[in-house]
Amino acid sequence: MKGNFPFKQLSHDMTYLLGPVASIVLEDVIELMHINKENMSKSMLPALIDLITNQIDDPVKQVEFQKRIYPKVKPLIFQ
Repeated sequence: MKGNFPFKQLSHDMTYLLGPVASIVLEDVIELMHINKENMSKSMLPALIDLITNQIDDPVKQVEFQKRIYPKVKPLIFQ
């Protein structure tokens, strides 16, 4: 994948919904998946998004997160 694009976008959208705790959640999920931000396989992106979604307690915010992020990363997933 190209650099940190998906992680910057994930962090931005998570922060919009979760506030300052978003960066901690993202780092925890990345660590859990043993992902290297610089050369993560694009095939892992849906699993990463699902794990992040599961860390969001509010079901409305879960849906909002997926509505915000999937259109932005869809081109990466289906290249």
